[in-house]
Amino acid sequence: RNPWAWPEVWYINPKIHNPHWIYPGDVLALAYGRNGKPMIRVVRPSPLRRQESTVMLQPHLRSTPITAAIPTIPYSAIAPFLTRPLVFTADQIQRAPHVIAIRDQHQVAGSGFVVYASSLGRHPHSHYSVIHVGQTLRAPG
Repeated sequence: RNPWAWPEVWYINPKIHNPHWIYPGDVLALAYGRNGKPMIRVVRPSPLRRQESTVMLQPHLRSTPITAAIPTIPYSAIAPFLTRPLVFTADQIQRAPHVIAIRDQHQVAGSGFVVYASSLGRHPHSHYSVIHVGQTLRAPG
């Protein structure tokens, strides 16, 4: 239970140089020394056996030919999101509520998600539109 007590249990085994390290695949055997004190020894598989049981994996690239183009999203599916193009001033954007986080550390939210926002004002249960701030519009010329 106390990692600082490991040296007391390992004390009899001179083959253990650093009793704080146990390696994957090590098997620990609890035994009693000649003086009756408990000791732990490491039962390691032979190097030949260890090699047989170890599988070395290497990353590699797999590619498959594309037989068809990725289908586009039908306009009817995204039209409700495109029907209200809005233009805001920098000051309006600065004063607007901002999404701070989404419950359970999600990166994207949808219908039914709990979203935490700042500066909601007096009516926090009102309906809000979520906007994406795009590039600054500039007058031509």
